[in-house]
Amino acid sequence: MRSLQLAIGVLLCGMTGAFTVVGAPTTRAADRVVSLAGEWRFLRGEPKLGDHPGLLSPLKFSDTIHLPGTTDTNQKGPASTERSTYGLTQPYRFEGTCWYERDITIPDEWRGKRVTLFLERTKYTQVWLDGRPIGENPILCTPQEYDLGSHLSPGSHKLTVAVDNKRLPVKADAHQWSGNTQGNWNGIIGRIELRATDPVWLDDLQVYPDAASRQITVKVRLGNTTQTTGEGLITVSAKGEGVVSNATQVTKVQWPAGGTNAEIQLSLGPDAALWDEFHPALHELTIHLSGAGIEDEQRVSFGLRDFATRDRQFTINGRTTFLRGKHDACVFPLTGHPPMEVDGWLKYFRTCQSYGINHIRFHTWTPPEAAFAAADQLGIYLQPELPFWGDFKESVKTALKPEAAQILVRLGNHPSFVMFSMGNEHWGGREVVMSLVAELRALDSRHLYVRGTSAFSSESRQPAGDDYIVTSAVKRDANGPLRQVRGANAGKEQGHVQTGPANTMTDYAEAIAGAPGPVVSHEMGQYTVYPDFKEIAKYTGVSRAYNLEQYRQKLADAGMLDQDTDFARASGALAALCYREEIESCLRTPHHGGFVLLDLQDFPGQGTALVGMLDAFMDSKGIITPEQWRQFCAPTVLLAKFRKYTWTEDEIITAAVEVAHYGEQDLPDTT
Repeated sequence: MRSLQLAIGVLLCGMTGAFTVVGAPTTRAADRVVSLAGEWRFLRGEPKLGDHPGLLSPLKFSDTIHLPGTTDTNQKGPASTERSTYGLTQPYRFEGTCWYERDITIPDEWRGKRVTLFLERTKYTQVWLDGRPIGENPILCTPQEYDLGSHLSPGSHKLTVAVDNKRLPVKADAHQWSGNTQGNWNGIIGRIELRATDPVWLDDLQVYPDAASRQITVKVRLGNTTQTTGEGLITVSAKGEGVVSNATQVTKVQWPAGGTNAEIQLSLGPDAALWDEFHPALHELTIHLSGAGIEDEQRVSFGLRDFATRDRQFTINGRTTFLRGKHDACVFPLTGHPPMEVDGWLKYFRTCQSYGINHIRFHTWTPPEAAFAAADQLGIYLQPELPFWGDFKESVKTALKPEAAQILVRLGNHPSFVMFSMGNEHWGGREVVMSLVAELRALDSRHLYVRGTSAFSSESRQPAGDDYIVTSAVKRDANGPLRQVRGANAGKEQGHVQTGPANTMTDYAEAIAGAPGPVVSHEMGQYTVYPDFKEIAKYTGVSRAYNLEQYRQKLADAGMLDQDTDFARASGALAALCYREEIESCLRTPHHGGFVLLDLQDFPGQGTALVGMLDAFMDSKGIITPEQWRQFCAPTVLLAKFRKYTWTEDEIITAAVEVAHYGEQDLPDTT
């Protein structure tokens, strides 16, 4: 773990205050955690950050707010008069500084403990305790944690948190904060907690699985604020399906001032279950630290899985797999932010699975830990992304490398985290972004990496250093032609679905023939469905569908409002047929890596892209059932290849029949 510690230390140099690198998501004893959820004192706008770089003068609060929450969910922003046709409208949008304050109580049993403040998801923050500055933290994609010290007196203290949602790491229309979807909210969501540890504690633990040998390597970092040397024992044990009963390892460890690293190998037994989409077996690891006056324990779930590439395709535990993917742009119209609980993500992923989806690509954002935990349970392959598209300059790398490092540290143990992209559709900074990929791979080898999703589309070639490529078209060499790997395209090079004639013979074998690694078809589909105006009534949360209201009025002015349902059904039926041909073209292609749809779900931003079989709430539009969709989007799909759809009575219909199979077991021989 030493290389990880040193590398991340370099990432954070130059940042001020108590911005600290913190470990992977784990669970601790309940008596060492105090929730700060509830009512906070609230002040919007003034004073601005920077007015109080040192001691904070008492603020004059005249309002309260409920946390976790945002100014939108609490209706604390100024009322908006906007009526956008470009996307949804936020009635209470606010950008700037908000102040959140409450009294906290340090329990008597925490005397001498190291106390931290945990903010699961927020924007740029500064923190004061009893008016004394603690520090600042710019991290957006993962939790922030502030070290409040080891000498807090038991009893009451005043905690003040300032959140500035205008201070973003880079300028980009990224969905981590984009108004296209979740919006650039101000607030704190998820868990808000005080946490206590002994002055020597388990600061970080990372689990590196080796599925083939059924063993794991546990990399542990110990923190130490005592400035003295000590020693103790680390006990590592695992349990789960097929894990041997004696999967335990005890290791003696010494900790100098400042802490140390340890690396422990643990065999789980030959029958330990592997993790994949068909059998997402999870195991639990318990790590216990003990010494003179020192005790700490953490638990973390993990999966035995090796996600890799071979022969231009992806493999899971050595078996070829195919990505049936969905694009996700953080579309949650009721809250304006993603679910922070596992149940919300289980509902979302189960809907995706009902349509045969096994892969989610998060477009320029990284979801909270709850999404990864839910995907772990269900066997979904995830690709989070850094929040950027554009010219990847050195300044962008400097700003986003801490975000990337924290994504790896905080979320890297989740078996569902199989791929990591540096953002979307970059057009500049090739060497810069490739250097970031190399540095991140050196930090964490558990994932596949790519410089960007559909990055540098004029090249459309997989460079050395990328594990795969996500693109709409492929070049075999620098001067060669672009060959489409999706059926529709907005540029000059249109796809076969647009140009016709309609048939089921097309595949992308010629396009991907020279690719060194897996090719994934980028943002496939984008077929618009006429809006169903009954959806307007669903927008009862932080977003309003004024765009749909204006479209409805235009139809009424034209005297055709009574035909809106017919328009929605007819356009939806055509879109479903086009999506089917897109997906089957990929499945017909030998050695194809997979596809990502844009989208199974409506994308309400960027001009109101109603491109889904499901609406923005993940509810069916009644166009096609999940069972019908899975006839062409599933681990096993029967394919018929014929040259046209229209036949005359004097012709004999001929077709070749194939099976695309990426199931859990090989199909039995058929003759």
